[in-house]
Amino acid sequence: MLLKLNIDNFALIDHASMDFNKGFNIILGETGSGKSILIDAINFLIGGKFSKNFLRTGESKTYVEGIFTLENEQSKLMLQNLNIPFQDDIIVISREGNSLGKSFAKINNRTVVLSVLRDFCKNIMDIHEQHETQNALNSCNHINYLDSFSRNALGDNIKNYKVKYSEYASIRSKIDDLEIKKNQDIRKKEFLKFQLDDISKYNIIKGEEEQLLEEYKVLNNAETIKNKLSLCHELLYASNDNEQCAFDLINEVVKNLRFIEDNYKEAKVLADSFEEMYYVMEDNIRRIKTMEDDTVCDEIQLNAINERLYNLEGLKKKYNVSSLNELLEYKEKLQIEYDELENININMEELLKEESKVKKLLLELGERIHEIRLKESEKLKYNMEEQFKFVGLEKVSINIQISTDNSFMENGIDKVEFFIRTNVGEPFKPLKEIVSGGELSRIMLCFKSTFSNVENIPSMIFDEIDTGISGVTAQRVGEKMFSISKNRQVFCITHLPQIACFFDNCYLVWKVVENEKTYSKIKLATEDEIINAIAKMQAGDNISKLSVEHAKELIENAKKIKSKV
Repeated sequence: MLLKLNIDNFALIDHASMDFNKGFNIILGETGSGKSILIDAINFLIGGKFSKNFLRTGESKTYVEGIFTLENEQSKLMLQNLNIPFQDDIIVISREGNSLGKSFAKINNRTVVLSVLRDFCKNIMDIHEQHETQNALNSCNHINYLDSFSRNALGDNIKNYKVKYSEYASIRSKIDDLEIKKNQDIRKKEFLKFQLDDISKYNIIKGEEEQLLEEYKVLNNAETIKNKLSLCHELLYASNDNEQCAFDLINEVVKNLRFIEDNYKEAKVLADSFEEMYYVMEDNIRRIKTMEDDTVCDEIQLNAINERLYNLEGLKKKYNVSSLNELLEYKEKLQIEYDELENININMEELLKEESKVKKLLLELGERIHEIRLKESEKLKYNMEEQFKFVGLEKVSINIQISTDNSFMENGIDKVEFFIRTNVGEPFKPLKEIVSGGELSRIMLCFKSTFSNVENIPSMIFDEIDTGISGVTAQRVGEKMFSISKNRQVFCITHLPQIACFFDNCYLVWKVVENEKTYSKIKLATEDEIINAIAKMQAGDNISKLSVEHAKELIENAKKIKSKV
């Protein structure tokens, strides 16, 4: 419930501070006095669209603040989920707008984004304006109205259905993607196969390129390598009659050192070292000889390697890679992609099996929800028609049509639309085809009365609810709104005395000009001010004793009716 409202620099309001109470709060004022500005300010506070036109002339920012009591569990739970602390079930909501067209909102001094503000405020206040009437007329929203009324009967069925529907939609999306991929990728699959075959025919081995380059260098320089290896062998091992080779000289060194090692310890260390060198050299000489013998100038092999390297280099350029290892990695990626396309049919079969299982569960849930909706629609029809009678629409009947073709939608397998018959003997017509403004405003009031009890919203605002009505009908509308206010806070802007007289609290809005500036003022009216305002509604500016007495009579009569509600 809205306890207090503070407004600064909003349109014609420079500053206003108002305290509100439960019950039926009437807002009265002449046309153009600024009644709608008050509603605009509240709407801005709870997340409505911001316009720079809201700024008072000459001001750079506007500020609106509301203090609310938390009357339902859903609002408290949402604050807990947002980690916004509150005490004694009281919260402060504020919103500021500036000349740059930007606005900032806070809940209990915690900054929140606009979408969070809107979602939260749906639980604490409802404003009935023209756009909401359009939403009610739109048949796409009728299923939500019926489900709101049927909340208890539906239980978790809608929630469970939506979980399965989300699963179904995901599977269906994957199937559709595979179908598209299957049709589009026939040529791609053929191209992948061509590339795989093209690379595979070369039988590339990992590390082959480095090995081939090494073999090429050896074969291409075979004669030089063989000569140098032969010279090395000769220097180390080969001997003639006139001189000793290095290998023999080291052997002599070892013998001489061994001869003196008993007398000279250092000679033993050297002898051991040279002896080790001797055996290492012996092994290396053997390896050099083997290398020399193995080095053959094989022109046929050299040409084969050269041709292989040439072909592989061309293949690298063809696939824009810098090495054969990169080419093998590319081939592996091609193979994975090709295998995926090959497995489309297998994946499709698995998805179709999953879809079949989910569809079966969806259909069971959908049919269960359908039966509940059929039963609840009769209760809703009775409830609505009783309210129609109360506000002077005795001849109006409602028909809630529920059709199904077993196709799956987000809310079930049903399509729901409300049809109205305004006169006996006439056919039922879609709600949006109601022409009479008076009938439409009363029908919307009955909608509000019905669904507000289900949604448990603590504060409601009605603007333009009295369009096209007068006399007894207006009185019944006033009584209906008062009955709604018995369980919640209701605000109503009205031009009709038959509605205004049902007030619990009345606020007057008027316009003044001071220092060539226009201001809208708001105050809680006294009893005499209310009587005069209602008298003025009937008689205009020429208020007479008779009009004042008539206003008093209206108020007294309303008090008697209120006492029985």
